[in-house]
Amino acid sequence: MTNRTITTDLGREDANQTLEYYQDRLDQAWDTLRRLPIPELCQKMTHWPTMVRQTAEVTALNPKSLRIPLASAKPKDITQMDETLLWLMKLGEQDRKLLWARTCRLSWRKLAAEFGRSHVTIRSWHKQSLAKLREIVESFSH
Repeated sequence: MTNRTITTDLGREDANQTLEYYQDRLDQAWDTLRRLPIPELCQKMTHWPTMVRQTAEVTALNPKSLRIPLASAKPKDITQMDETLLWLMKLGEQDRKLLWARTCRLSWRKLAAEFGRSHVTIRSWHKQSLAKLREIVESFSH
């Protein structure tokens, strides 16, 4: 993910014109999703009750699982993440899977194996998927 600040103002001509802007928004959504607190994330995925564990219990289970937590996601970031994920839902399944898999850092080679095409073709599809995403977002902003 780049260190640029991404604006949420879709009316800005300069930010909306580049495919890189949309990839940055996807990267930012992925980063925000990672920063959601685990109980909140679990509530979105399952109805299973939250288990509260002491640090000693977690360390005893797996000492390597004790890691420095990420900074919490800000409400503004969560709102922007929700908006970006809604954009993805407007795409076809293949485009959505490809963009999200690449956002989650799957290598081009792994994606090529998954889709049964060369990595060069996958890169081209990725660029086309970003262009489709841009068209969808821009059609809503007008």
